[in-house]
Amino acid sequence: MLPNDPSKPSDSLSPSEISALGESSFRRGSRLSRALAARTPAFRLYWTLFTVVVLGYIVANSSGYLSGYLAFGWTGQFFDLQMQQVRFLMCLTMLACGYLWLVLGREIVHLLLCYFALCLYFAGTGLARLEFAMGDTPDFTFLSVFIAFHCTCLSLLLLLVREEVRSDVLAR
Repeated sequence: MLPNDPSKPSDSLSPSEISALGESSFRRGSRLSRALAARTPAFRLYWTLFTVVVLGYIVANSSGYLSGYLAFGWTGQFFDLQMQQVRFLMCLTMLACGYLWLVLGREIVHLLLCYFALCLYFAGTGLARLEFAMGDTPDFTFLSVFIAFHCTCLSLLLLLVREEVRSDVLAR
C-alpha cells in the first residue's frame, strides 16, 4: 500500500467521529452513576452501606452459614427453612428493584418505605420465631447480632428516605 492510498484506513479521526466519541456513554457515565450523582452525598453513602449489608446477608445465607442459626437451626422444621428461603428471595428482589428504580429514574421514596415496612415485619416475626424456637436456651449473642442487623437495615432505610426527600427538594 502506498502512503496516500485512499483504500488505506486513516490514522486520524474526523471531527464527526471525535464528537461521537465525546458523546459516548463511556464518557458520560452509566445511568446508575448519573442517578446517584443527582442525589446527596449522604444518600450515596447510605445506599452503599445498605447494599453492603444486604449483600453480606445474601452471601452468608447463600453459603449456608445462617441455616444453623436461624429458626430452622433450632427447630429443624422444614417450614422454617422455607420461610428463610422466602425472606432471602425477597431481600434479593428488593435490592434488585431498588437499583432498577434508580436506573429508571423513578421516585424511590415509596419503594424505600415499603422496604422499611417489610424489614420491620421480618425483624418482628423473625425475632418472635427465634424466641419460640430457642425455648429455654436462648443464644443472646446471636439474638443481639440479629437485632443489630435489622436495626441497621431499618436505620439505613429511614436515612435513605430522608436523603431522597432532600435530593428532591434540592433538585427543584
